[in-house]
Amino acid sequence: MGLFVSLSIALYMFMSYTYSCVYEKAGVNNMFLAFFPILQLLPLYKIIGKSPWNVLWVFVPVVNLGFIVYWTILFFQAFKMSPWWTLFVFFTPFWFLIIIYMAYSLNVVHKSARTVPAVGAATL
Repeated sequence: MGLFVSLSIALYMFMSYTYSCVYEKAGVNNMFLAFFPILQLLPLYKIIGKSPWNVLWVFVPVVNLGFIVYWTILFFQAFKMSPWWTLFVFFTPFWFLIIIYMAYSLNVVHKSARTVPAVGAATL
């Protein structure tokens, strides 16, 4: 049992750090909130452009499912990704792989990220 608890804590810390990396890509300042349950949703609302008060919808049975799907679609769109990734998140047990990809891939950028022209690129 001690091994299970240790692995669970390690996985939670790794995923929390991964979420903080995603928040950093989006320019969110309160990255430390990724380490606290429920509070880790607050930076998400900033990323998708919603009020933090939307966290209250999580506590309303049945209705919360619709909001969570909607927020997930907005989250992927905020990172210039297809909303079809929502299906991958909800219908496979490997949802954490897409978050890891988003956090550590150079190909995933937030829509507010400025692109830097390549060295030697022609500018008009």
